[in-house]
Amino acid sequence: MEFARINPTRDAENAATYHVEYDDELMFHEGQPIEMDFLGVDSAAGKRAGMRHAKRIDAMNPKGRKERSLSDYSEDEIEVRKSKVEASSAKFYAEMLTGWRNLTHIPSGKEGGKVEPLPYSPEAAVELLTKATWLHAGIDAFLANKGHWRKTSNPS
Repeated sequence: MEFARINPTRDAENAATYHVEYDDELMFHEGQPIEMDFLGVDSAAGKRAGMRHAKRIDAMNPKGRKERSLSDYSEDEIEVRKSKVEASSAKFYAEMLTGWRNLTHIPSGKEGGKVEPLPYSPEAAVELLTKATWLHAGIDAFLANKGHWRKTSNPS
């Protein structure tokens, strides 16, 4: 790779594929990898998503009041704040998610319910990422590695 040809913004505009993992184990459905496609954080969509995420987080801070440290919050307040941050993160990831393959769910929500494919839609992405917060750590690590997008770009 030539230094002069590095262009993270260009590279980030091409979706890169994240092979979903749980507890460092790659996830499959019927022998096929469960995959999610993300634009990079340096893409135009990624930058807009990052700005909206930052604004949502900033809106959690009380306006006009003395800045509070974490030790000033009750455990309940910390849990509420954690939930709000996770919900904002879910929206952030969903804004950069362009599709997925082999992802399933149990529509009934019952333990022994029937497993069915989950079709991709922006709404389904927000719902999935809000409920399955365990995905966030893997997605964070994936998004942080710009090399995923360099592999998918076509430098000219």
